[in-house]
Order: sequence, then C-alpha cells, then structure tokens
Amino acid sequence: MAWGGEYAAGGSRLWSRGIRLLPWLLVAPLFLVPFGAAVMGGVSGSAGAPGGGIQRFLATLGSPSVQASLRFSLLQALASTGLSLLLGLPGAWLLSRYDFRGRRLYAALSGIPFVFPPVLFTLGFVRAWGRNGLVNSGLMALLGLEHPPLTFAYSFSGVVVAHALLNFPLVVALVGAVWSRVPRTPEDAARCLGAGEGRIFATITLPSILPGVAAAASLVFLYCFMSFAIPLTLGGGPQYATLEVSIYAAVSGEQDFARAGTLALLEGCCAVGVLALYSLLQARAAATSTDAPAERRPLSASRRTFRLASAAWLAGSGALGASPLLALLGSSFTRVGRWGGTPTFSTDAYARTFTDPASLRAMADSLLLALAVAALGVGIAVLLLVGEGRAAKAGFRSVFFALPVALSSVMLSLGYLVLFPLGAGVGALALVQATAAYPLAWRTLSAARSRIPAGLDEAAILLGADRPRILATVDLPLLRQALFSSLALCAAISLGEINAALMLNPTDFPLLGLRAYRLMGSYQYPLACALGVIVCLWAGLAFAAADRFSEEPR
Repeated sequence: MAWGGEYAAGGSRLWSRGIRLLPWLLVAPLFLVPFGAAVMGGVSGSAGAPGGGIQRFLATLGSPSVQASLRFSLLQALASTGLSLLLGLPGAWLLSRYDFRGRRLYAALSGIPFVFPPVLFTLGFVRAWGRNGLVNSGLMALLGLEHPPLTFAYSFSGVVVAHALLNFPLVVALVGAVWSRVPRTPEDAARCLGAGEGRIFATITLPSILPGVAAAASLVFLYCFMSFAIPLTLGGGPQYATLEVSIYAAVSGEQDFARAGTLALLEGCCAVGVLALYSLLQARAAATSTDAPAERRPLSASRRTFRLASAAWLAGSGALGASPLLALLGSSFTRVGRWGGTPTFSTDAYARTFTDPASLRAMADSLLLALAVAALGVGIAVLLLVGEGRAAKAGFRSVFFALPVALSSVMLSLGYLVLFPLGAGVGALALVQATAAYPLAWRTLSAARSRIPAGLDEAAILLGADRPRILATVDLPLLRQALFSSLALCAAISLGEINAALMLNPTDFPLLGLRAYRLMGSYQYPLACALGVIVCLWAGLAFAAADRFSEEPR
C-alpha cells in the first residue's frame, strides 16, 4: 500500500515536471529549429568549397558587403531612433500631464504601427512625400515651382524619416504610460522648496522616466534595425540595404543560402542582445512607476503662449504621423490620366478591386490565413500558460518566450527554406506568422491571469485538481475577454505581414498585402492604394476588437 502511494506520488511529480517542461519543449523547436537551420545553412552551405565551411563562413562574415549591411543597419536604426524620440517625447509629456480636446484622437496614433503594415506604410509614404507625392504637388502649385522641392524619399534620409514617422507613436504611447505613473510628490516638494521647473525636470523627473525612455528607444531601435519593407523600397540600391534586405537578396536573387545564413546569425545575435536590454530596461521602468496614473491638469488653464505652442506641436506631429495613411486613402480615390495627366477623383480602383478575381482570391486567402494564425498563436499561448503556472517569475523565461520578436519572419522563413528545399508551403507561412504573433497573445493572457484571485486556484488544488484542469475550469472561463483580444491581435498581425510571404512565396496562395506591393512595383498606385486601404481597415478593425475585449486600453 505504501509502495503504491509512493508510486502515485512519484507519478504525480513526474507529471508536474513534464507540465513545467511543456513550454520549453513546445516553443524552443518552434523558432530555434528554423533559426538553427538558417544558421547551419551558412556554416555548411559552402562545406564543399575550398577551405571548408567554417573558413568560408568566417570569410563571409568579414566581407566588405556584409560589414556594409551591418554598418547601414546600425546607422539608420540609431538615426531613426533619435528622430523618433525627438518627435515622440513632447507628445508623451503632453499626453501624460495634460487634458485637452482631441487627446484621444492624438493618443490613437499609437495604433498606427499595428494597423499600418510597413509595406503599405511605405506605399503611403511615397504617395505623400515622394517626388510626385501630394506634398510636392501642393508645394509646386503653391510656390509656382517647376521641380519638386523634396527629393529625399529614396535615400538614407527617406529611410530614416519613414522609420521615424512609423515608430514615433510608439514612443508617445510607451513613454507617456511611464511618465503618467511617475509619482508627483517629489516634484511638488521641490516646488515648495523654491526649485525652478528646469531644475525639477533635470534632477527629479528625468531620472524617473529615463528607464522608460531607454526601454522605448531600445524597442524602436530593434524594429528599425530589423526593418525590411521600408529599406527594400526606399533604400535606392544595395548601399542602403539592411541585414534583412541582404538576406532576402541572397535568397531570391543569388540562391546563396550560405551567405543568407551568415547574415541571419549576425542579425540574430544583435537583435537578441537588444531584446535582452529592452527587457531589463522595461523591468526597471516598471519598478520606478506607481500603479495608477497621476491626475492630469487641464491644458486650457495654462498660459496662452504654452497653449498655442502645444497645439501647434500636437497638430504638426499628428499630421506627420497620419500623412502616409491619409495619402494612401486619398490616392485610392484617384484616376491618373494618360501621359502623366492630372489625377482626378474616381472610385474606379475600388470597383476594379471588388470585381477582379485575383483581388477577391487574395482577400479570401488573407482572411483564411489570419484565422489560422490567430488559432495557432493563441493555442501556443494557452499551452505556455499550462506549463508556466501562476507563480512563474519574470526573467530569463520571459526573454526566451519573447525571442521571436528578435528572430524576424525573414530569418525564420530562411530556416524553413533550408529545411524544405522543395518548397515550404502555406503551412510554413502560417507557422512563421504564428511564431511572430504568439508572444503578444501570451503576454496579454499572462497579464489577465495575474489579476485573477489566487485563492481560486488554491481552492482547486486542495480539491485535487492539477494544473491543466485548473486552467481549463477556473482560469480560461475568466479569461474569455483576453482570449478574444488575443485572437484579434494575432489576426491583425497576420493581415499586414508580407515578409514571410515574400521569402517563402507559396504557390497558388496570393495575399492582399503582397498583391498591393506588387501593384506598387508596377506603378498601379490607385489600385495598390485601394488594396492597402482594405488591409489597413481590416487590421484596424481587428486591433479595435483586441482593444475592446482587453481589460486595459492598449
């Protein structure tokens, strides 16, 4: 009898350890196997070459072209991050400290990176700021110029400005959230002692928000460093190619998987380091903030000069951030005459879109893929919740599970191409997108579960329930809203992602964003913009649904 009890207890401990290992056994192969295959392709792809694979790998790593790609990736990411902070920090301060009319509308800019996929953002940026864009056309008509005054779009400056316009709303949202939770008591005490506003900011406010600013900067740097669509379109040549673009060029143009794997390893190491830094800074920022945001003062009670300056900044930065989206929308309602005639208002692009079999097929396939990615991403997130338990601590685990943020879809797609040289197919495309989406679903569900009273789980444990049963019968019914929010968020990510589709190129499975990109390449701008508006509308509705079901505003 005693032996039977010990056997049962041992089986229970073995089951518990197996459950704890489930996240590692599930998630590790999901992104480490394709990434490892991509890297091994770089090491072994030239094994038959003179000098062996390792020597060729090291030679490729030190080649001038690879170093140039790394140098450009770092330089444009640093410049883009600096410009994003310059545009975003004043808005973050105003949002966190003041109430004013239009505050919600300005705060809604933070959703642009989610509802505006980079490839479509690039299309809107070109239509707004390109040589033949709306801004140049307006300036030429206003000033009577014969040539467009703004010619920076297809250059290093164009890449930096596009990245900044896409990412500064993230700075506004992230830093604004940290700034609004900085305790006001030390500042008020310093004012009572006669300290000026400049000294208060330099000695009290700035040290308090610095971890949050650094965390936002590291995240923007990571996004810009791993950028693909913007430098691919605006780079203007191989001298302006990021590591992501170089990987794509090595695979699609040269079929050089050894070079692509070398680039993937280099980019992966850099990106993982930045992700670890972001996690550290984000934890420090959370430790220095309060639980509830401080009360905001009405902007109307401030001095007139300050009100006017604030209104001008909010209007100007808001117009800059929304300009690509507005240009995309405006261009979708135009018809360009022959031989460069003046564009006129027309709905022809939408009429063609909804009567074109290829576009209708792309819509159906995009929605089908989004549903599959949502199911996969949330399913993976739920299995992670089964394994980690309520008492799981942040740290290495959180960084490890978030690694797909640092291992881009281009890198993962390269791994699947190495694993399946005859064609990875739609299944690999869904896996790549689900791998990119599940960290957000996991964080959403984990945050929601942390608010469930621990006593419910403890009561279930006393009644003999194991971890999977607790999750199924106690936690998941209470996480219904968070589940819907995670599903919508994963679908929104899938709708705008074309990087993996460009790499894997699954036959007979067109996607809406990919079709818009190819129409843009053939200068069919109105039709491409119409498709882009549809993608943005769908992604926006999915993001709005995610925000609606979320327990906290995003």
